[in-house]
Amino acid sequence: EMCAPWKVLLLQSLANILAASEPAAPSPRAAAAAKKPVKGAPPEPTPEELQAAREALMKVPERFLDITADEEVLQYKYLGELIYLLAVHGYPGAGKTVNHFPKSTVGPMVHLDPNTLFVDRSVFTSAPEDATVALGESAAAVPALAQKPLSAAEHVRLLGGAVDLLREAGDTYAATHAACALWRFVQSEWLDPQQFALDFAASQNVILKIFTALALLFEKLSFASVPTSFEEEGTVNGDGTVPLTVQEQLMETMGVDSTDSPVSYQRDVKENFLALRDLTVFVLKVEWIFGSSYWDLVQLGSRIFRNFYMNAPEYLKDYGDNCLPLILNAQEALIEQAQAFKVAKQTELEGFVFQYEEAQRKKRKKKLRIARLEKDEEELAFEAERSVYEERVEAA
Repeated sequence: EMCAPWKVLLLQSLANILAASEPAAPSPRAAAAAKKPVKGAPPEPTPEELQAAREALMKVPERFLDITADEEVLQYKYLGELIYLLAVHGYPGAGKTVNHFPKSTVGPMVHLDPNTLFVDRSVFTSAPEDATVALGESAAAVPALAQKPLSAAEHVRLLGGAVDLLREAGDTYAATHAACALWRFVQSEWLDPQQFALDFAASQNVILKIFTALALLFEKLSFASVPTSFEEEGTVNGDGTVPLTVQEQLMETMGVDSTDSPVSYQRDVKENFLALRDLTVFVLKVEWIFGSSYWDLVQLGSRIFRNFYMNAPEYLKDYGDNCLPLILNAQEALIEQAQAFKVAKQTELEGFVFQYEEAQRKKRKKKLRIARLEKDEEELAFEAERSVYEERVEAA
């Protein structure tokens, strides 16, 4: 379940290993000899007994039924480290080779001006989804990892999953290290954001997950707006001791002695912010080119900007120069979409009212309407349906 969002083929890989470790089927002569009764041998188990034995082997031990929070964090860490190793060692040349004949001539750090750059997003909306066997499907359809090296899309997906799982485990150093491995891939291939978007058009959901994981990693690293002591809030343990602050807990997670000056911790945080900045700027550019998740781009991009401003303002200029124009452009696009949606609903309401009034005029031409005090069923139905259209306009 932890790896399911990243489509990591752990279960299928284990199934392949188990299938390969099974003994070979005996020859017909050996099978016939095995069926001959042996004096003093115990009777063969019945099908019911065999099924009961299989169920006993599949039963989850009681010690694994209740998983503590610490055990869950440990599993996140182990899974993150495992898929990081899969990504690095399963992809040929990961972090070792450089593409000397790249498709792009400008590279990953190119500046994008939303006011002058035209992007044909039809190629992204029609791109097929990344074809990967999900968890729970037949393991027979999945080849063993050793038989086929990972593709570039799988390499990127696994590194993104490693960033997310290691972040969940609170291992911010390892998560940053996995993010740097992803940035090394982009640099070694010398991919600019547009070329990356074209090459990974079928992995738009994965890129959005990576962008989300990076934004949450920045917040994990952030130490701004944290009280210097819980004692100021009046919180104490049952034994009268003061618990660790959030900053001290983070420092302990990162292996920094919380009794020392927090300067060393702040330095480590700033170093991680600097290490993650270029990849984050690149992924935000790719998300803007995709144009399918403007809402997430605005929300996550603004949160990252706030974290830079509060924790590492000296590194904010490059992020602001490259990302703020794209965030503002995406925000303007969202406003235009909302206004167009409201106009469309208003037009539907006006068209409905016009059709009803036209139908009433035709009826008045045919016969004289009798004066009455109560509304007929047709008028009541019209008012009920008109209220539905009005609610849609208000919701828009």
